[in-house]
Amino acid sequence: MCHVSDKPRRARKPRRGHGLTTAFIVIAVIVGTLAGAVLWYVAFPGDGEYFSVLLIGEDRDYARNGEAVASSGRMDTIMLLIVPRSDHAALLVSIPRDTLVSFPNGGRRRVNSAMGLGGMDLA
Repeated sequence: MCHVSDKPRRARKPRRGHGLTTAFIVIAVIVGTLAGAVLWYVAFPGDGEYFSVLLIGEDRDYARNGEAVASSGRMDTIMLLIVPRSDHAALLVSIPRDTLVSFPNGGRRRVNSAMGLGGMDLA
């Protein structure tokens, strides 16, 4: 004999919205890429007249009295500032510290370890 419950079955919710979410993400990526390309073209008209500054923040350890006791040699902030000479605009790019890069010895490590391994020359 089969047992039948008096509880009504919960209807399954249709999986709507995933297509809409995917479409939104695709459109956002396309718009972001196009906007980035336009900004890049406007910031760098092709005359090659700009200068770049690498801004680096380094991790440090501090004692309770606030005195710096050691340097880990890791970079916690890496930003590239590019300033065209002919324009009053600048472009600031933040480089994530966990970005994998190739080192001159052929190895691949996170970019934030470059200063500890080779100083400012490698950074």
